[in-house]
Amino acid sequence: MSLKSFFYDRLLLIGILVTAALILWWLTDDIIVALVCLFSLIIISFIARLYQPWNEEKVIEELNIQNQKKPKKPFSQDR
Repeated sequence: MSLKSFFYDRLLLIGILVTAALILWWLTDDIIVALVCLFSLIIISFIARLYQPWNEEKVIEELNIQNQKKPKKPFSQDR
């Protein structure tokens, strides 16, 4: 992952979190409740990220191997 895409990824995440906080604040009319909900979502997503059952790099590598093993047919024979 390049440094530029890393920062864009983090910037997008911050934008989503700020938007979620504003929506929660608007729905609850209480900033404390909105922040508690937001931090709960952040903690849940962090825990889910830690315990994901797959390794992204390994999955991508296996998909690349599967694509290379496919027979190359011309598009005219593909139906």
